[in-house]
Amino acid sequence: MSNVISQAVRIKKILTHEGIHFDEALALFILTNFPSEKYPGAAGAKVEFLSNGGMLDKTAEEYRKEGILLVGIGGGELDEHATANREGLANECAATLVAKAVGVENDPALKTLLEYAERIDRSPTCQPFEFPTFMKEFSAVTNDSAKLWKLTRPFIEAKWYMQNEFHQCHKDVTDECFAEFGARGGKQLLMVAVKTDNPQMNKYLRAKYPNCAVVVQQNSKGNIQILTNNKYHQFLNLEQMVKVIRSGEMFHRGIPIPQDKDLSCDGRVIGADCWWYQKEAGNLFNGSLTARDVQPTQIPWKELCNVVYDNI
Repeated sequence: MSNVISQAVRIKKILTHEGIHFDEALALFILTNFPSEKYPGAAGAKVEFLSNGGMLDKTAEEYRKEGILLVGIGGGELDEHATANREGLANECAATLVAKAVGVENDPALKTLLEYAERIDRSPTCQPFEFPTFMKEFSAVTNDSAKLWKLTRPFIEAKWYMQNEFHQCHKDVTDECFAEFGARGGKQLLMVAVKTDNPQMNKYLRAKYPNCAVVVQQNSKGNIQILTNNKYHQFLNLEQMVKVIRSGEMFHRGIPIPQDKDLSCDGRVIGADCWWYQKEAGNLFNGSLTARDVQPTQIPWKELCNVVYDNI
């Protein structure tokens, strides 16, 4: 009965320890972004950080009846740590406990984040340039947990968003998107041409189709990226493809095609300024996430796809 009563009480405050780790930050993200009947009001609840090592004068259940939810402290259902009355919970962390309590532990976009949070929480060391290390160092320097949470939250939101986008990629991929090259290096390599704004498409296609050598992606503004898998660069004629595309751009813009200029050079060339060749990576960009306002190519979509297929 008490459990039913406590779950009916609206959450007005969330308490956790100061200097939150990645698992508590992810737990807070879940509570504030995935509304649930079990914790009504958690999405808008005030978050406070305790500096007394989690020493409390009430049980987690008693706090819950007052509309206060404990995360990672207090020995309640959302605390994996050992207490005087129980051992620590194996293979759990604050984030995994919250996800299970809310019922989102199988959310595809959360699963990788949850696995990472649990692994890094029980790991004695974290690499110097991993995000959880930045969190710990920020906390050590500033001793400002509220600011740490404020800064951390949008990064977790962005990562969740990108993970979610990854799992949505299949919706934009149809059989018509695929084209096989002839055998190269003993493998049947794939080119995939797809129209989508999904920023994870290239990663999705490489993960799902290991023989995917080239991805041609056009966004809703008309900008195109040509992304290649460096595992197969030795079997691709990248410089020829870049030359023909830049020549085609000049043709469609009514610009004379120079005969004395290397149109396969790294970076940008005058007359086909909307294309940037990243030679080392083997990618050709008509705009990108760091250059969103580049003018779309004048080369029609189907023509460009044929140029890539025929010349690479």
